[in-house]
Amino acid sequence: MRGDDAFGVELVEFLKRECPELACYLIVQGDITKLLDHWVDKDLVIIDTVQTTEGRVGEIHKVLDFRELNNNISKKHSTHGLNVVEVFALGQQLDRLPKSTYFLGVEGANWGMGTPISESLRIVMPEIIDEIVRYFDSKSKHNLETL
Repeated sequence: MRGDDAFGVELVEFLKRECPELACYLIVQGDITKLLDHWVDKDLVIIDTVQTTEGRVGEIHKVLDFRELNNNISKKHSTHGLNVVEVFALGQQLDRLPKSTYFLGVEGANWGMGTPISESLRIVMPEIIDEIVRYFDSKSKHNLETL
């Protein structure tokens, strides 16, 4: 892992341990087009570290509709080849989109190989965890109410 790039992986590993019943967890590293095989018709939360020109380290970007994502909220030069915006565009072209999407991007700054996650990101981790739990909790309540 490279510094702040490890944020999403560490957060998902925590959720898998502490909230295994909350969701099906998937960590995708490298070729993120693999998401296309897993997200069709699912409620989806994507956690990613981002780098924008105006953001401050630890700033949280919350987007509920992928069409609101733009290249300012996704790394211009993704370590995954394609960035999240490009994978959503591809999914749209292939008619392979999730039922709903909640993108949580956290502004990172430290991308060095073997370096730790920035302290600013560690500070916001509990807020992101609470946000994810609330999101899935509201989805399950909504699904129960529509039965």
